[in-house]
Amino acid sequence: MLIRKRRLRAKKVVSKAPRPLKVYKGRRRLRVSYFRLALFGFILYNLFTLTGQQVQITEMKQEMVSLEVAFNRLRDSNQALKKQIGLLNSDQYIEEIARRELGLVKPGEILYVPGLSFDGEPKEEGEN
Repeated sequence: MLIRKRRLRAKKVVSKAPRPLKVYKGRRRLRVSYFRLALFGFILYNLFTLTGQQVQITEMKQEMVSLEVAFNRLRDSNQALKKQIGLLNSDQYIEEIARRELGLVKPGEILYVPGLSFDGEPKEEGEN
């Protein structure tokens, strides 16, 4: 059997001294990466979109509250009208309207209308 021996090689030791700072003369050139620019645009777009959506949500909530108030008012009005329909269809109410508006009487009753004299003229107050 052959055993191979590894040879250890010596690595070069490189000193890592700090690099000298670059000195810019005149204007300093601004380095902008496309990633940072896209990220800024994305954040700005989301900020405006979320703000606009929040405004729409607030307006829709206000509209929903006003519609609920109108719905409750109409529901109450509808219930009152249903009660009135039930009253109008009752025999007692129909009889009352016939007596008051049309002057109808039951057989054997005498119609008495206060405030009229025998000649059909309305009485003045104070006259008997």
